[in-house]
Amino acid sequence: MAEGPPRGRTPSPGPGGVPGPPSPRAAGAAAGSAGAPSPPAAASKWVRLNVGGTYFVSTRQTLCREPKSFLCRLCCQDGPELGSDKDETGAYLIDRDPTYFGPILNYLRHGKLIINKELAEEGVLEEAEFYNIASLVRLVKERIRDNENRTSQGPVKHVYRVLQCQEEELTQMVSTMSDGWKFEQLISIGSSYNYGNEDQAEFLCVVSRELNNSTNGIVKEPSEKAKQAGLEENGAIMCQGEAARRGTAQPQDQGWAWMVLLSAVLLQGLTLGFPCCIGVFFTDLQHEFQASNSQTSWFPSIMVAVLHGGGPLCSILVERFGCRFVVMLGGLLSGLGMVSSSFCKSISQLYLTAGLITGLGACFSFQGGVTVLGYYFVRWRTLANAMASTGVSLGFTLWPLLSQYLLDEMGWRNTFLIFGGILLNCCVCGAIMRPIEMASESLPHSAKPEEEPGSKAEETQLSNGASPHHPMLQQDTRRTKCFQVLQKYLAFDIFCENKGYQIYTIGVTWMMMGFVLPHVYLVPYAIHSGVEEHKAALLISIIGFINIFIRPLTGLLSGHRVFTGRRIYVFSLAALLCGLSNFICVISAEFNVLILYCVILSIAMSGVGALLFQVLMDVVDMDRFSSALGLFTILESIAHLIGPPLTGLLVDITSDFHYVFYNSSFFLISAALFMGLSFCALEKKTKLREASKAHLDNPSRYQYSETSTEPKAERQSPPAVEYITSI
Repeated sequence: MAEGPPRGRTPSPGPGGVPGPPSPRAAGAAAGSAGAPSPPAAASKWVRLNVGGTYFVSTRQTLCREPKSFLCRLCCQDGPELGSDKDETGAYLIDRDPTYFGPILNYLRHGKLIINKELAEEGVLEEAEFYNIASLVRLVKERIRDNENRTSQGPVKHVYRVLQCQEEELTQMVSTMSDGWKFEQLISIGSSYNYGNEDQAEFLCVVSRELNNSTNGIVKEPSEKAKQAGLEENGAIMCQGEAARRGTAQPQDQGWAWMVLLSAVLLQGLTLGFPCCIGVFFTDLQHEFQASNSQTSWFPSIMVAVLHGGGPLCSILVERFGCRFVVMLGGLLSGLGMVSSSFCKSISQLYLTAGLITGLGACFSFQGGVTVLGYYFVRWRTLANAMASTGVSLGFTLWPLLSQYLLDEMGWRNTFLIFGGILLNCCVCGAIMRPIEMASESLPHSAKPEEEPGSKAEETQLSNGASPHHPMLQQDTRRTKCFQVLQKYLAFDIFCENKGYQIYTIGVTWMMMGFVLPHVYLVPYAIHSGVEEHKAALLISIIGFINIFIRPLTGLLSGHRVFTGRRIYVFSLAALLCGLSNFICVISAEFNVLILYCVILSIAMSGVGALLFQVLMDVVDMDRFSSALGLFTILESIAHLIGPPLTGLLVDITSDFHYVFYNSSFFLISAALFMGLSFCALEKKTKLREASKAHLDNPSRYQYSETSTEPKAERQSPPAVEYITSI
């Protein structure tokens, strides 16, 4: 592989001062990985490198394996070469340690990391960073971490630092971290309902370094970068102390934060709980507008679909105007929509007023209310989300009872008018959510990328698209920005590359086609079967009342480490139970039997609701969770939109409500089996692939150890459980 003559001697050039062809020894070394001498090739195919006085010979194809690496730019024929001196033999001069160049060259040849036991992995890492081989850098860092975990002897004191950074800064911080610092934990502190909102996509990065970084009793001095980080940390502490003395401490996890939490509970009850009462008005709306089951079911379907699918638009408004404005705007829209609905003369007008306008307003109020919890709660964020989710169950319990009472007393038009006034209380809840500013000086700035001189001017020029040297830059910039927006809010790349996310998204979308059917048709089915109207409305309240206690309990239990990596199977089991419980309604329509059905369905629904987004966190990296959630909810909203009308059309054709529950069971059971079996097969495939590579990593038998360059198939579970309310 390498030819190492004495430092003072160099091979003699060929005739005319042109370097001669590589020696047989060098050529054999260059082809050593193949086990046989390489065939004759043109002289331009071979490249000689003088690395610290030692000669290496390789092909251009090998050196150009990594397009962005230093070696590719040095000798690539397709582009301009770097300005580098050559010695008298024509070899490129590289002033680096030749001892560590061997692993670099071997990696470029066959894509595997092979390190002699006599070499330090830190040295290989330093060389990989110099030659700008990103994949090798990641591989060596992973090897170093594994070795540290295996060979740690005795307790080692560490210094820990907590850095706050945004999603866009995370990659820069990872690539620039050095001086012995390593990651310990990554915690998301942004709300999971923001759909990529940069103000909310924030992380706490816990990093550590050994307290006494010494070798043979010699203590190493910290580098300039570490000193600068220490100065910034001390300055941040001083800023915090000065702010505390001025009485400007942030009201997080205390005081007014609990009033904000109470407002969030009310918001979820007013918005997410409201669509469950529409079934109470189903029969009256049919008689009023002489509409079929399919036509009437479009009204709640549009409302729920907009409530789900309006998240990306809400995220943009929150980023531009803030949570308080968006929540109050949502309350105004939802109230206006219901007031307008009381004057509708046709079912199509109801689609626009109660379906679109009220649904969009409820989406704004709900999403903004959940997002603001990320500002007010840090330490108690898990508890805050779990308590806020009880608002949905309260809405499920109270809305149907209130709807039936007002319907009996005043009729559906006056009831909708009163509902408009009730939904205007979302504006009051939004007024309570006063914005707080997260002081940037309260945390170290070491996570932010450094700007090079002139970068600000370049950024300004490029952002305006007015560079005189690039007339097509403006058009390209617009396309890039459009692609970035789609990538930010709709994670199509994750859907194509992540098999787990692909299976889960398809399964949940298919499941939602039947999941909402009992909520829409249970009350009409009970009334059609002879149950009194007030008793029929009580069935939905029973589901909501049981959810108040079961859903938070299910969420807390799912966060236990026993269920780590197994939540998808619990979720599939809950969906399967939902599907099987529908057959109870088919057996009998007596009120006592329907109560039993509501109890079983509520327990199964609690499992689905508590785990719906928890499983999504398990299959998607937290730094891309917001984008994955955007595509996930949009597909879910499509299922909510078309599921009830299609089932209503089936009921109109057959005049039998039993097909509602047959249809619901079909979607739920098939989706549960699809997700459970698919994830089981995916897990087995992952284990087989890892087992086939296990024999490559056995350093006790071989002088060289190999690490595969394929990414790990298993992902670590999120470091903290974050409860997200299921819609």
